[in-house]
Amino acid sequence: MKVGLPYHSLHKFRHGHIHYGLKNSKAFGDFKAVSLNVMHSSMEITDQFYSIQNDSEIKNRIDGISKSLSNSQNGRDSIQSKLLELARLINTELFRLYLFHNHRREER
Repeated sequence: MKVGLPYHSLHKFRHGHIHYGLKNSKAFGDFKAVSLNVMHSSMEITDQFYSIQNDSEIKNRIDGISKSLSNSQNGRDSIQSKLLELARLINTELFRLYLFHNHRREER
């Protein structure tokens, strides 16, 4: 039956479902659920083919982690605020390491 819509294969809908699910995943369990839902034999397959993120997306996610930590720490003592600052520094350094290794991989 024709309804005036362009043809898209079922595989394209599956591909779109995976991208939508991963983009909206809030936790590791969400990512795993998407992978299991499309019957990948491992989460490594889902990660390898579908979770490609550019540098700004990665930075935004890391910044979001720091912000959520900061919101949960409001009103706590100075030791916790120092730990929060340490977590921010670690996140920043991890992002720099990611960029460094990604750049080296592209040079090969």
